[in-house]
Amino acid sequence: MTLYLVDMYVKSPLIIVDMYIGNVFKHRLNYIPPQTLRGSILSKLIIDYKVDQAVEISGEDTVVFHPLYPVVDGSEARPSYIFLYECKLCEGEVYISDIILNSEKLKNFKYENYEIPYKCRNNHLFLTKPVDGNITFNGKKYKKVYVKYVQLESIGLFRGLGRTELGMLYSYIGVAPGTRFKGLIYDAKDKLKELVKGCVMDGEYRIGRGISRGMGIVEMNFKEINEANYIEERSKEIKELIEKTDLIMLRALTPILFMEKGKFSYDLDLSHMQIEKLNVFRDKNYIPKGLTTLRGFSLKTGLPKVSISGLAPGTLYFYMVTSKCDVDDLAMKLAKYELTGFSKWSYMGLNIMEVLTDVKHLYG
Repeated sequence: MTLYLVDMYVKSPLIIVDMYIGNVFKHRLNYIPPQTLRGSILSKLIIDYKVDQAVEISGEDTVVFHPLYPVVDGSEARPSYIFLYECKLCEGEVYISDIILNSEKLKNFKYENYEIPYKCRNNHLFLTKPVDGNITFNGKKYKKVYVKYVQLESIGLFRGLGRTELGMLYSYIGVAPGTRFKGLIYDAKDKLKELVKGCVMDGEYRIGRGISRGMGIVEMNFKEINEANYIEERSKEIKELIEKTDLIMLRALTPILFMEKGKFSYDLDLSHMQIEKLNVFRDKNYIPKGLTTLRGFSLKTGLPKVSISGLAPGTLYFYMVTSKCDVDDLAMKLAKYELTGFSKWSYMGLNIMEVLTDVKHLYG
């Protein structure tokens, strides 16, 4: 089993998911999707190193590529969630609802009755709204972060005729050079490790749209980290949270979608771990951050894959820890699930979540 820490540095404007407005193509995601990272690495192995076997692990469920989130001022960003709000006048300041600071209030929380405070802590009235995008946490408070963008213009050409297309001026709005992202790759059976033997993995990669126009050039560096140490440290943080709150909150880092009895579902039953669903939104134990679509291309066929819609990153799942639960065992299992994902579909870029351990720092 090998765990890699991936450090990505953007060298030329980067566009992954397109928003079409006429001839304008805009990057919309606040992270690099797992399937994009997987495709970039395996494509390099196939094209540059002629490792044809890389195609075989494109659908291998033992190699889990995690999303890459931006690194801002040395801190890894994460998707915001429902209890965070901001004021239109307090630039960059993120406030947290009092509900999440009180475990008893949270256990009785009902989202349908929830209202964002009508004023911020600086007493600005009626200017508050939910935080969108990414945030960082320094152990004391949250801060909203922004990824820098850059715009490029491109002229469409008739290659055969050697002239420009009439009215074909394209604009590309992508992530600016200099932006950093970080994430993990969990290679449960060392299949990826076997493939990269003899290959220089650190170096330039190409991802996203507009590669032929010089966009999507990134520098990636890979560092092996000790899986046992990583799980042990995470399990300690999770255990501290449980001991303070008797609650587990899972924050989605990728789209969330499960298969249950042949049907799509958003329900995640973890009762086998001696924790029970805490219904916070009607009869559901999750609060959606919205819907998002996962799509990509097959390395085997070169054809588009089926588009799947799931709950967006930032969605929260709530669970109560029962008295029968072995806290040490639970914390260890959750730390492992963070690496493997919470379903067999994790290798597709779905269902990767983390325990929201931020809040343990906010309790007394």
